Amino acid sequence: MQDQQLVFDNAVEGLFFHGMKHLVTPRLKDELRGAGLDLDKRLAPAYERETWKKVLQISARTAFPTHSLEAAAREMGLLVARGYEETVVGRAIISFARVIGPRRTLSRLTRSLRSANTYVAAEVVELAPSQVEIHCRGLDLSPHFMGGIIEAAMGFCRAKSPVVTVQSSDGDNAVIRVVWKD
Repeated sequence: MQDQQLVFDNAVEGLFFHGMKHLVTPRLKDELRGAGLDLDKRLAPAYERETWKKVLQISARTAFPTHSLEAAAREMGLLVARGYEETVVGRAIISFARVIGPRRTLSRLTRSLRSANTYVAAEVVELAPSQVEIHCRGLDLSPHFMGGIIEAAMGFCRAKSPVVTVQSSDGDNAVIRVVWKD
């Protein structure tokens, strides 16, 4: 039996009640309700991955209608990460990231991501002291969504001049390069 792929309520809370709170309109709430997420009710402890993917697509299209999918996905990644910072779990993870710095924060990426869902994994390959490739599996929306999350994470751990680039992607897998100054 395949493991259930779930997104936890703290990720949903971070995105919709913090990161996107200024963008959540009655129309968006109605669309999200139709996709399986009712923001007017208490959040469920977890949501199926397919529901999460639908609400991300709806939200990206609604919040950033003039952006390309890649640009909208990146913005959604930034919003989910910045909103996650406002949750109890997110505050703890981000406080720790500030102490350990960029390299160690990235080396713990899968562990950090698992606080939000059960399925995204990331293998970090160090290319140089301040340059890594991250091989990601189980991505939602677009690899640029994960790029936005990583970009925000680099800001949280106070990396200097971070550059996050999607190098390649195939389905829900991608290679993302991260470079920063020491």
